[in-house]
Amino acid sequence: MKYFGYHNKILHIDLSKKTFKIETPETNFFRKYSGGGLLGSYLLLKKTKPNIDPLSINNILIFINSVISGNNGPGLSRFTICAKSPLTNGIGEARCEGRWSNALKSSGFDTIIFYGKSHKPINILVENKKVKFIDAKKVWGKTIGFTNDHLEKKLGKNICSAVIGPAGENLVRYASIVSNRSNQAERMGMGAVMGSKNLKSVIIREQNYSPKIYDIKLLNKIKLQIILIKKEKKIYFLHGKKIYQVWQFGSTIMDLMQLLMLKTIELQNLNILIIMKKSIGCLITKEFKNAQVVLMIV
Repeated sequence: MKYFGYHNKILHIDLSKKTFKIETPETNFFRKYSGGGLLGSYLLLKKTKPNIDPLSINNILIFINSVISGNNGPGLSRFTICAKSPLTNGIGEARCEGRWSNALKSSGFDTIIFYGKSHKPINILVENKKVKFIDAKKVWGKTIGFTNDHLEKKLGKNICSAVIGPAGENLVRYASIVSNRSNQAERMGMGAVMGSKNLKSVIIREQNYSPKIYDIKLLNKIKLQIILIKKEKKIYFLHGKKIYQVWQFGSTIMDLMQLLMLKTIELQNLNILIIMKKSIGCLITKEFKNAQVVLMIV
């Protein structure tokens, strides 16, 4: 079966044994659990036992792209980290923006799951669909900036790193994980879980394993239109017979664009029409009467 926008691959890494394996889920797995907190919750419920200590070896740490996130489109550079939270003792979900999501998509995997605990501080490097276990002694106890400088000097600039600092290492229960120096997964203490596993950083070398896009020409047109939309910043919704102007540009347009990306990247039966009076016209040619969402840029 051909997969558009995702790989249908999960990478399992055992830090205690320093081993890894690649899982190919059933055909419809990512249709049911498309990513983010949904997939993270499913994996936590399936792979961890009740009442475990969140900072124990029994917790797992999950890095997740969704079906569409991480692809090269507007608003899609976003990934999720899940584990049992040391802050709430419930399901912990932290979301993060930035290049790391694109790097994960380029690696050939949709999700990475960490098990166990390394005997000593360690960095993980994912490249060429394999895993390397790299000693982290020189960066343990160091800041995010120092660690990134060290990793880039050692491994080159074409890497993306998700890193913890001293807070995560010392199991501060609200510690963050920081990717690409400044993008923070700052909820639920995911950095403390990472520190409890002696895992200093998760590094992905940017590669060329990105999945096929269902309609790459349309996706490129949408990216072009976003540039024009950002310049206009006047957005109107047509709902029933009423037209509403929306001033909060960022979140609203990104929500709509992610709907468009889903149709473009992974072929869903979404009826969406865009009318742009100052640009090249409709991006998705659907009958107006069938449109569920109409966006006009004037």
